[in-house]
Amino acid sequence: EFADVEVEAPPPALSESQLDSAESAPLNPDPKLIEGALLDDLFEQEASGYLDQVQSYLGQAGAGSSLALDPNVLRVFHTLKGTARTVNRASLADWASELDRWVKAVLSLGKPLTASQIDLLTEGVAACRLALPVHVDNGADMSWLQRLTADREQLEHRARTESGNG
Repeated sequence: EFADVEVEAPPPALSESQLDSAESAPLNPDPKLIEGALLDDLFEQEASGYLDQVQSYLGQAGAGSSLALDPNVLRVFHTLKGTARTVNRASLADWASELDRWVKAVLSLGKPLTASQIDLLTEGVAACRLALPVHVDNGADMSWLQRLTADREQLEHRARTESGNG
């Protein structure tokens, strides 16, 4: 009753010399893949260092206090925006761009960050940090970005009003 079944013969076994040859052969990975992985690692390290600087600066504020905005924070987000675009991290670049615009708006008024603005900036830094190693989950809480944008628009309006251009 098994006469109709065709059985394929197993592949021939490799000899010892063939096994040795296969084990010692170089893999020759694609240099572009290695370069891309190294670039990603370098970007993540550098970006993490920038975010550490901002986080450390924000840590100087006591609970419920204000903090003079250091102009270097603007440099951090401006740099992060550009480098994130360079390595094709669109979401992170967009967030850094919005943080860059918000920091400019705060600096234009020349007033210290309020406690709620410190919290907002802290949330933005945390969100950017989460976006570094992997793509962000679409379910991520993005309410900080909406609040940041609304606050920036109010700050820009206030700056225009105070300068007589609004």
